[in-house]
Amino acid sequence: DSPFARAHAREAINFNLSMFIYACVATAIGIALVGVTVLTLGIGILFTAPAGLVLLLAIAAIAVAWLVCSIVATIKAWNGEEYRYPFTIRLL
Repeated sequence: DSPFARAHAREAINFNLSMFIYACVATAIGIALVGVTVLTLGIGILFTAPAGLVLLLAIAAIAVAWLVCSIVATIKAWNGEEYRYPFTIRLL
């Protein structure tokens, strides 16, 4: 009922949807890298191995950002402060 709770809920939904979209894109890229390796009969590993390592680092960064930003937002909401998540696509 309160505007404060509504604002935090909207921010949380936007952030979680954004992080989910980022994770789906990273997964699709990973599947494409595996496909390139298979289609080139393993020769594509020269390209896909470094790209795969970068992708793993990106997925790890997404996971850490998701966790840290959620914790920070929880603390801010508990203290009655407004919080705008970084890396958020404003859908709602």
